[in-house]
Amino acid sequence: MFIMSCKKYVNYLLHFTLMLFFLLTVSGCSLLPWQGDKVIDISIENNSRTNYGKPYSVVIEQSANYDSFVADDYQTISQKALHDNVNVYVFDPKKQSAQQLKIQANGNPIAIYFIFNSTPIAQWKFFYKDPTKKKIHFNLTGGNIKQEA
Repeated sequence: MFIMSCKKYVNYLLHFTLMLFFLLTVSGCSLLPWQGDKVIDISIENNSRTNYGKPYSVVIEQSANYDSFVADDYQTISQKALHDNVNVYVFDPKKQSAQQLKIQANGNPIAIYFIFNSTPIAQWKFFYKDPTKKKIHFNLTGGNIKQEA
């Protein structure tokens, strides 16, 4: 009788272990807190007057260096757009009023640059030292860019 209950217990344990292994394999271990993808949510709201109605670009640099970020101007950003760790998005404010970007975080700092037809008066570039699990929201009107909490 005792041997039968032990076999039954071992059988249940074996099935549980196999199911757990299957679930973790299928999920890519994303259920574990130290594993899985980390995503940065970036939302951008604009109106038809953003960049005076002309398309604008958003340049996102992963593994950004703060010293070069500080020195970056419009010309260096256009050169950076050709690098592997840079994504460039172009939006037409007359066609889209809101954009959602999901960027895979690699654990390194990111820099976000807004490229308008002319340099905005206010801040146009943003640096995030630790962007993991962040939600970032921008509101663009005319030639102004505001980061909102």
